[in-house]
Amino acid sequence: MVQNTNNGYKLDENTTNSRQESDSSSFEWNCPLPFSHFQFYEWLVGITEGDGSFFIERQILKQKGEQKRKKEARVKRRKEGESTGLLPAAVFHSPLGGAKQGATSSSVTVFHKQNDSTSLTEKAPHLKWVLGLKIALSSYNYRALASIKTQLGIGTIGFDSSSNMIQYRIRNRAHLSSHIFPIFDRFPMISAKHFDFLRVKEAYKVLENHLLDSDEKEAQLVQIYQSKKSQDPKNLPPVWEKALGKSRIKELKDDQFSSLRYDEACKLITPYWLSGFTEADVSFYIVCKDRHNQRFCHGYGITQKNSLFVLKAIRARLRIKQQIKHRVIPKSGSSFWSLDTTNNRAIQSISKLLCGKIRGMKAVEFRIWQSALNHKGDSERLAKIQAQMRKLRSYRALLPIHTEKSE
Repeated sequence: MVQNTNNGYKLDENTTNSRQESDSSSFEWNCPLPFSHFQFYEWLVGITEGDGSFFIERQILKQKGEQKRKKEARVKRRKEGESTGLLPAAVFHSPLGGAKQGATSSSVTVFHKQNDSTSLTEKAPHLKWVLGLKIALSSYNYRALASIKTQLGIGTIGFDSSSNMIQYRIRNRAHLSSHIFPIFDRFPMISAKHFDFLRVKEAYKVLENHLLDSDEKEAQLVQIYQSKKSQDPKNLPPVWEKALGKSRIKELKDDQFSSLRYDEACKLITPYWLSGFTEADVSFYIVCKDRHNQRFCHGYGITQKNSLFVLKAIRARLRIKQQIKHRVIPKSGSSFWSLDTTNNRAIQSISKLLCGKIRGMKAVEFRIWQSALNHKGDSERLAKIQAQMRKLRSYRALLPIHTEKSE
């Protein structure tokens, strides 16, 4: 396990342009990674806001030594079946059975059938609560997740061929405590995902509390796990109130954040946070608005399923005049929020703000998109660049996927 350090770092507000707390100009950075990499940390928080999540899962695991005894147990069951006429057992797992009725542990039910009668036996399974952080992107953007793994030096990257997605995960509790918790404490998320992070931290404290027995831990963990159902997605994380003040937050809630100003949005959204969010939920594109006159223009689009207030903060931060639209996918019935702009002034501002800050394949898209700004009015050239960007998005890099654990 990487040892924590206790060096104190003073944050230079003029240099970092980060979200600041009024009473924390100096603080203890208890993380093995240097605080000088704050730009990466803000980028990491941004990409987590887009396509990442903190999760709590309960798994039913095989008992220790079961693999070694597997062959012997199979032979024994066969012999017992031959001598008693018992059919092979059928095992059914209930991952969170009885939780609604207040039960705090699941069970494995083994059914046996003999002479038209059925008997069942309750066995206590080997349970394990798993906490972690995961970020899932298209395999096209493998570079972004590889960058995270290289920078942090922990976690695993896996590939799902059925969905063509890659996923970066950290499930080692020691790594969560030493690396992830300090980063997300210092650079808190501004969406409802912040509450998932708090739940994971709370579950971590329960699991590491040696004064609790297994039943007490189980009861508290189930309660934490189920608390997500009662969460109101409209709740604002505390960082909003710290940045803007309680009275201002009340005003914003009353007018549904329509009066959120540029200077207020800058306190919540930094350029590196926005670049991380861009890796997940933003697209750069070139669109032909007038086929007859071959008039091409640049576009910037953002989508968000939840936390509409985050999208409104981005709109204010980028000074985009277009309104946010609610869209519904006909086939699935699912919906999302979108914000698109082709306004030249906004596009120029976005180009300057994100230049040199994107890490994954989005960086390649961005550079092509940005360079095309030099060819405004050249319809033939812009049409070729548009085709190039579309071809690039259809590309799926055949890269080695690292699935080994980094301890």
